[in-house]
Amino acid sequence: MTKNQLQLGLIVAGALFLIFLAINAIGNNGVLSSSETIQLSFKQIQRSVNRSFPLSHSSTQVNINLKNPKVILKEGWEHVAINLDLSLAEKKRRANRNIFKSVYKGKVTLSGSLKYLPKSGKISLKDIKLRILNSKNINARKIAQIEKSLIPVLQKKFNKYPIHRLKGKQFKHELNKMTLNNIEINKNNVNLELALK
Repeated sequence: MTKNQLQLGLIVAGALFLIFLAINAIGNNGVLSSSETIQLSFKQIQRSVNRSFPLSHSSTQVNINLKNPKVILKEGWEHVAINLDLSLAEKKRRANRNIFKSVYKGKVTLSGSLKYLPKSGKISLKDIKLRILNSKNINARKIAQIEKSLIPVLQKKFNKYPIHRLKGKQFKHELNKMTLNNIEINKNNVNLELALK
């Protein structure tokens, strides 16, 4: 073996050793590998949701207020639910002026699946649905009106105040290359599996 061949062999061996060390560092130092599981606790989610409420919304016909959010997580679900206090007042015309008259006070359940926005690292709610509980005192037309008024407002609110936001050095390089692969609710935690595209 010539001197040049020996030097080349040492360079190749050194390069392979450095690659091996780099792969181990990536696996052990928190930089995202091909997939990563993020665990969100019930308390984290409740704290994030609290930032979006109380919420008031007025349209030409109704005034709607939502407050006191209570997050609900159940094993086997792939979505997050939130119970809220709802008050609804309808606009009435009295003595040449508009007044709002309370027509309903009760509970509403809001639910939505989770979405991951890779560029910002936000984990937010999507496909929001509303269900009014004990809706005997309110007719179907008003229910439809509430849903039509509130769902876009709620979606905008949860885009502004997400359920969670990934941050820190460990995510900055891989952040915009990941998608939400799987959601698992286990006891009081939500496990989100993110995977490289």
